[in-house]
Amino acid sequence: MRQVMILSMKVNHLKKHLRVLFTFLCCLLVIVYAVWFIYYHFVDNPNAQSLVNKTQFHHANPQQLIEDKDRYYSELTAMDLMQVPEVINRALSAVMFDEPNELTLLQVNLLDTAKQINLHPSQIEYINSPQAINFLKFRAKRTWFNQEVEDRYINIQSLDGLLERFPEARGDLYQQATQLIINRDLIIFEIAKGIAEAEQRKMTEYDLESARRTWRESLVSSSND
Repeated sequence: MRQVMILSMKVNHLKKHLRVLFTFLCCLLVIVYAVWFIYYHFVDNPNAQSLVNKTQFHHANPQQLIEDKDRYYSELTAMDLMQVPEVINRALSAVMFDEPNELTLLQVNLLDTAKQINLHPSQIEYINSPQAINFLKFRAKRTWFNQEVEDRYINIQSLDGLLERFPEARGDLYQQATQLIINRDLIIFEIAKGIAEAEQRKMTEYDLESARRTWRESLVSSSND
């Protein structure tokens, strides 16, 4: 009986060692297979290695990918830059004194500014085009026209011949200028009419001349205030 028990213990002990050995062999086979798989698919395969490198690069630089895809540009436009008062005044001076080189220099300055503030490439392309020069001329001519209208308004003159000099003012700008002159003349007429009515007589050219002086004096007085 004792021998049977001893034999049984030896068998169980042997089984235990066999199980450990079997587990060890299985683990070894898994490791060997893993090493073979990695070598075959990643080390010995150039295409796979290239793919791994790219994947590693992407994971290492996610922010760079975002910047490349969604690069930030300024929300300003070429028109925003070209309608700055300082730009318009420089264009006006170049047009008034017939200095095309000054317009070219202005375009270069605008282009440099556009690059510094990171305008969109399409906006930079427009600033660097002949159309931009034409726009600067157009905008300068309209500004010049406004100055001429202001002078004629103050000096109580008509707009005769002005549109021929500044065809760029056709449309709303000229209509607004015309309405301004009409309103001025109506005010002067009402002043002259009031002078005549105060003396209970018909209005004369003398009344209109007095009304013009009164209107101009009130304009100067209001501008000083």
